[in-house]
Amino acid sequence: MLKLTVVSTPKTVQDQELWGKTAIAVDVLRATSTIVAAFEAGCSECYPANTLEEARAMRRTLGEGTLLGGERHGLPPDDFDLGNSPREYTKARLNGRLLVFVTTNGTLAIRRTGRSRHGLVASLANARAVALEAMRLRRDIVVICAGTQDRFSLEDTIGAGAIVDSLLKQGQKLALTDLATAASDLFTQHANKLPELLRRSVHGQTLIRLGFEADLARCAQLNVSEVVPVYYGTSIRPQLP
Repeated sequence: MLKLTVVSTPKTVQDQELWGKTAIAVDVLRATSTIVAAFEAGCSECYPANTLEEARAMRRTLGEGTLLGGERHGLPPDDFDLGNSPREYTKARLNGRLLVFVTTNGTLAIRRTGRSRHGLVASLANARAVALEAMRLRRDIVVICAGTQDRFSLEDTIGAGAIVDSLLKQGQKLALTDLATAASDLFTQHANKLPELLRRSVHGQTLIRLGFEADLARCAQLNVSEVVPVYYGTSIRPQLP
């Protein structure tokens, strides 16, 4: 029986808890949702950064044609090509391009998966596809919620719950931690009203104030993508169906 652990932020999991396991980063609002959108739009490779300075240095190293995307405090820095709205990530902008990406919470969670055997990137959009890949890998699973400013976030917990739900529907026998059970129950109760739940979340309210309410509906779309982004320790590349 596989053990499935959900942690509320990257800082609440130790390196040794990830070794040899499949780790899944979830930042529903909005980093992992945006990365899935980028690969759906034809992005060839995504380099997650921890800081703005690291992101800018990565772009200089990768060379001309590399896009710089992400946010600080919800908004794109002035010299960035793209922000952190999945609606910006279109084929016209991304097809065949390299992307360097940095966000306040999400890219930290993604980089944390680098301590595991397999690192995957999940949102509501590709929750089922990521769950199926995790099941195929046959290793214990740790779902790392990005959280908001190192605190529990409602939307990431329901994203984790969507992954648990998909695994259970496939008949996978799991030993769930308490937060994994709570995430699964939360998702089950709210699966038919995900946009409303995202709007009620603290970060959802922040995004509404910043003018990104349309992003909430986009990020609430469930199981609409088969793309499984895999983090290889330096970059993320899509595993296509």
